[in-house]
Amino acid sequence: MTTSQRHGITYEKYTLFQCTGSACLDKCCRISTWTITIDRDTYNRYTEIEGVFGDELRQSIYEQEDKIQTFKATADGYCTMQDTDGLCKIHKNLGADYLCATCKTYPRGQTLFNDVSELHLGLSCPEVTKLLLFDKAGLAFRNFTRTETMIKESKSKKTILNEKICFEIRSVLSKILQNRNYSLLDRLIYLGVTMRGLSKVSIVGDYENDLFKKLDFYERQMDNADLLKGMKEKLNVNSDIRNIVYHNILTVIKTIIKPEKADSNPNFYDRLHQLYEQMDNLSGRDLNKIKKNLFDEYMKKNEYVFENYLVNEVFVTRFPYGYDNLYLAYKALISKFLFLQLFITSIYHKSSRLNDEDILSCIYYFYRRINHSKIAMTQIENICKNDETIDLAMLVYLL
Repeated sequence: MTTSQRHGITYEKYTLFQCTGSACLDKCCRISTWTITIDRDTYNRYTEIEGVFGDELRQSIYEQEDKIQTFKATADGYCTMQDTDGLCKIHKNLGADYLCATCKTYPRGQTLFNDVSELHLGLSCPEVTKLLLFDKAGLAFRNFTRTETMIKESKSKKTILNEKICFEIRSVLSKILQNRNYSLLDRLIYLGVTMRGLSKVSIVGDYENDLFKKLDFYERQMDNADLLKGMKEKLNVNSDIRNIVYHNILTVIKTIIKPEKADSNPNFYDRLHQLYEQMDNLSGRDLNKIKKNLFDEYMKKNEYVFENYLVNEVFVTRFPYGYDNLYLAYKALISKFLFLQLFITSIYHKSSRLNDEDILSCIYYFYRRINHSKIAMTQIENICKNDETIDLAMLVYLL
């Protein structure tokens, strides 16, 4: 195992995260819709634990067909190693050193991108969502250098949009998203114009150099208000499409949400139950009207929450890495943001207004129950991404 000096990026607030344990709004030990995978080294140690607790520990482990071990869930959906006080039996009986890699690190994550070590936090944790998204000053990052046992080099996908290119694009996109000289909607318009322009760069010739020149142009023109005004004036929309798209999103929401027992976050789960029972009575047209009176009103004073959400999404996913077309990558990003907006709107469609607690509950639930599902995320990204009738103007109109 080798160590090396590695440059890295993380949040300014990365070290401020603290687990609240049994006081958490919705515990990560609740595994009804995800699994806690046990790494091989830890599993081997568990097989050697003697006594009554050793037997209990091994009986709590389920071995899947692919030889991967996970913890079993109780009838209430919690890890079998959680005690009646909401604390971990392994930690209590054996100490933190015996926790599996998943439990030791969650909600922290680490990736290697363009030879840079990136440390991030998962929004599926309520405390992380609160820490990162509800900061009016904006999501700030810092650079660091440290000696570390490094994760394996990631294998670059065979695409012209390699890690170096995507790293530079992501940097500029983050600047655009955090440019508070404009409304968040205007920033997303400019982001779309940028991605559409970059996607038109010819792959013939010196693609990387030509792309970086174009990227530099959009970065330098970011504060050109007249340019943005001209771009907005050229956008034309077909308003009939919106109700159709909203209806399609409602259909996806209906297939994804699963009512659960309201034992961790009762207010939110009660809302989830109500939505599940009333979904057939909601239409795309209804949702459009409710969104204007509910979500859009919250946004007027709290745009920074969703600015931080978007900046974090771009950072954690290494956006637009993994896509072959930059404009389609943008459409996928907007699809996810639009889905989140309408998910929040539908959950609280009976409310007169939204507050920070409502937004917090929906965002961490989305990342905990939905974002981990590849099937669900493919459905969500495809809402707008593969529909050629939804151009930049329509995306803006949908938002």
